[in-house]
This record gives sequence, structure tokens and C-alpha cells, in this order.
Amino acid sequence: MDAIADWRRIARKAKYRVDMMAEVVGVTPREIERFFSQRLRLSPKEWVDNLRMEDARRCLRRGLPIKEVAMRLGFKHAQDFSRAFIRINGAPPSQVRFPKSP
Repeated sequence: MDAIADWRRIARKAKYRVDMMAEVVGVTPREIERFFSQRLRLSPKEWVDNLRMEDARRCLRRGLPIKEVAMRLGFKHAQDFSRAFIRINGAPPSQVRFPKSP
């Protein structure tokens, strides 16, 4: 797993699911847990959640509607997305600032 350079791409390909990341890489979910804990001092779920919210902020800044962002990132309901967004970012997705047009 040390040889993997683009964990972000793998996480996105796996739809932000740790079990699917393990499958893509060809290891068990437990091996992924140990790797992330040792290398990043985060659980893989915490790391994936942070990446997911980073991707969400990028989509929201581009002006995509909250419901569309939620669907793109694999949430079944916009409410679930909003709760997760608040938990990670401390503010609701509706407060993400859009870049000002010239």
C-alpha cells in the first residue's frame, strides 16, 4: 500500500467507501485501517469523510445545488449530506461562499 500514490482517486472511484477502497486495492478493510492509522493518524473513514467534504466544498463553490452535490457524493438524502457537512465543517453547506464574478 506504500506504493499507492493517489489515494484520492481510489477513494473517489470507490464512491467514498472504505470497503470498496479495500476491494480496489486488493486488501482487506482491516489492512486499510491499519495503514491509515499508522501513516496518517486517522481512521480511513475520517480521511474519506474529509475528502468527501473537500469535494463537496469544491462543487458548492462552483454553484452546484446542494441536492445535486449530495447525490454526486453518494448521499441518499440531502439532509444526510447537510448533517455530515455541518459535522465536518461546522457550518451548513448553504453558507459556502461562491467566488465573486468580475
